[in-house]
Amino acid sequence: MYEVRVTADFAAAHFLKDYNGKCENLHGHNYKVYAHVRGNRLDEGGMLLDFTKLKVILRSVCAELDHTNLNDMPVFKQNPSAERIAKYIFDAIIERELLSGEDLRKDEGKTSVWLQAVDVFETEEEMISYIRAFFNRIGYFIRRFKPRFQDTSVQFLLDEKHPELPPM
Repeated sequence: MYEVRVTADFAAAHFLKDYNGKCENLHGHNYKVYAHVRGNRLDEGGMLLDFTKLKVILRSVCAELDHTNLNDMPVFKQNPSAERIAKYIFDAIIERELLSGEDLRKDEGKTSVWLQAVDVFETEEEMISYIRAFFNRIGYFIRRFKPRFQDTSVQFLLDEKHPELPPM
């Protein structure tokens, strides 16, 4: 298994509507974002995926978020949590790759190349991952942890199409 990771960043403001604490006030972050692509097969040139192509797409998504108030973007439903930001970036990468002719969706049995995860760091110590995972049916899970202290908790969120999947 091979994995390619590219990085981008953006600065943005937001506040959390349904939060009791200082984060309910307008504040900002210098976000760092990683996009992880995995696959089992290399192309004729010995590469999984062209770094530059993925980096251009990730940076274009982040550029749209840069120096904005994320609460003003309808996609975040006026509550741009790190979890929602990570999923938005993940979905935007998939959409832009499809438009460019590359399919980074992960289908069961696919062995070429797929977008595995997007990590969004609000600080150097706090990060959220949006990971497309496969169980018996498609499910999503989000892993929140402080990288220097290892994994501290896992929250399982089900794809709206499959609410019958059991919790972890």
